[in-house]
Amino acid sequence: MGTEDDDYGKKVHESISKLIEGESARTNHSKQSNVTICMVPDTLRNLNPTAYTPRITSIGPLHKEDQHLKAMEEHKVTYMYRLFCRTVESTKKDIEQITYNCVQAVLGLLTRARACYAPSFTNYENLKFAEMMVIDGCFILELLYSITVKRILKSISLTDLVFYFFKDMNIINNSELTTIEGPVEHCHILGLLQSCYRPRATMRGRVPNISYSATEIAGAGVTFKAHKDEDSLLAVKFKQSSLVPGSGSLVVRETCFRIPVLCIKDSTPSFLRNLIAYEQCYPLSRHYVTSLAFLMDRLIDTKDDVSLLVRSKVLQHNLGAIEDVTNLFNNICNGVVLRDFYYSEEWTKLHEYCNRFWPSILISLRRLFRSTTWKTLTVIAAVILFVLTLLQTIYTVK
Repeated sequence: MGTEDDDYGKKVHESISKLIEGESARTNHSKQSNVTICMVPDTLRNLNPTAYTPRITSIGPLHKEDQHLKAMEEHKVTYMYRLFCRTVESTKKDIEQITYNCVQAVLGLLTRARACYAPSFTNYENLKFAEMMVIDGCFILELLYSITVKRILKSISLTDLVFYFFKDMNIINNSELTTIEGPVEHCHILGLLQSCYRPRATMRGRVPNISYSATEIAGAGVTFKAHKDEDSLLAVKFKQSSLVPGSGSLVVRETCFRIPVLCIKDSTPSFLRNLIAYEQCYPLSRHYVTSLAFLMDRLIDTKDDVSLLVRSKVLQHNLGAIEDVTNLFNNICNGVVLRDFYYSEEWTKLHEYCNRFWPSILISLRRLFRSTTWKTLTVIAAVILFVLTLLQTIYTVK
């Protein structure tokens, strides 16, 4: 028996050794940790394919071969030419010199650019890959310039151009996109936009197992209020009732849950899903937007919860039906993994409040009657009918 086990052990050892040798021999193995631009995982894509598929044009190699995007390639060249013409006006250099400088700059970044993509998307030879980087890069710059400042200004950074371009997609109403992390280099535009939604420095923790819907929380005596915080676009605060000094007397401050005004537009579902996908795919990214999505998923169960948040001026939307907003937040976290919940501290305070005697009783009663309203009424009606029938029988016998 011992000899047989030894033989199996040797065979397993040899098999594992071959796998290790093969893995170490892979030429791209050392580059895997540098990959920052990749396809959205099927676990997310299959839930809503259109949210992650370019509709007009492709940038880079990921969707380069998609047939429905081919028509835009000629327009990209036109945009590149316009950018070079702008540069001629601002630098007084001839277009040949500008073209040469642009190509040389891209060639200097070619190895770094390739490392950002998974190997399966960098099968293009250097000539084609460099050409794609030049055309796509110039297309993006010209698109940003044409919609924002109209001309090249040294005082305007690329970051400012991106923020201006995406300002209408901002989910926080009446707020400007801005990063509070300082000058940080990002892998791509999604990384820059994601950094804008960093919550105020707070305790990170696990995702709560217990959920409370907005209507349950309101029924327990909590008021929802819109919250404006200059330090963070996504500042959330839970404050319990307390006595505060007023004009000559003490005033009772109500228990409230303050949330920034979230503006849900036609572009919001795709915008949120792509930011969440970025946080899921990029290992160094923190789950700011994913935390917001989980928070809203906890608060919204039915259209009644959405209606309450709209009345409280926490939610604004132009999706048409309230059910569309409900479905958005009920489904947006499907297939998503949350490492750190950035609202853990405030949710813990809320849970401690809701776990008190009277709030917990009110929440339990609301859940009971919400889930069994018609069943309860049917049982009560049957009992009353039975009692009346029994009384009628008794009096008839007498």
